[in-house]
Amino acid sequence: MELNSINYKGKNFRLVSDVKSDDGDTSMYKAKAVDDTGNAYEIYWETTDEWEDALLDGLVEPEYDFSQACDWQNPLMVKRIQQEKYIQ
Repeated sequence: MELNSINYKGKNFRLVSDVKSDDGDTSMYKAKAVDDTGNAYEIYWETTDEWEDALLDGLVEPEYDFSQACDWQNPLMVKRIQQEKYIQ
């Protein structure tokens, strides 16, 4: 699965990290992203019911056919991240 950017509520976000489970919870996935002005965000996706059922039934492994795990073009939420300031 190749996911590079997302449009959420009319705003474009470019992914800057791989998609991974949210602290080991396979019902939610997240990735870091930036907007057009460089602000940092985390984008969250909820897995589909079909994916959850398949996991429970042992039909797929979390790494297998990951493209069907979530509705990737429709994230659950986008959360702005406070960026750390570095003092020199």
